[in-house]
Amino acid sequence: MLTSFTHLFVSIAQIHFILHIFGIQLFLLFFLNFFNLKFLFSHGIWNLAILKGKSN
Repeated sequence: MLTSFTHLFVSIAQIHFILHIFGIQLFLLFFLNFFNLKFLFSHGIWNLAILKGKSN
């Protein structure tokens, strides 16, 4: 009984999460665009620094 209830709750939570992602996708696209670009830029530089350190 408890396991089936937990499974049902997890399924509902997953569906809600997916719908939430689709619903907020456009908002994130506009709101976090600058932050995402800044993060990817700094992350790319960090990866280049790691690769350069490994080659040396």
